[in-house]
Amino acid sequence: MAETLVEIELVDRALALAAQIFTSVLPVIIAASAFGGSNRPPTPFAISSASTPPSCTPGMRRRHRIGR
Repeated sequence: MAETLVEIELVDRALALAAQIFTSVLPVIIAASAFGGSNRPPTPFAISSASTPPSCTPGMRRRHRIGR
């Protein structure tokens, strides 16, 4: 019984340390990525309002219909 309690206390302590490290490092990573900028080129999968085809914009008639 005492061995089981020791194991539980070790696991509890390990999880507490992991959570403390995670919560102290994560804000630093977020701040570094927000303020640090990036030298990478934009990905081709970036979503932009300029990438909407004209046939999908409101008020525009469809020029080509599928199936005709």
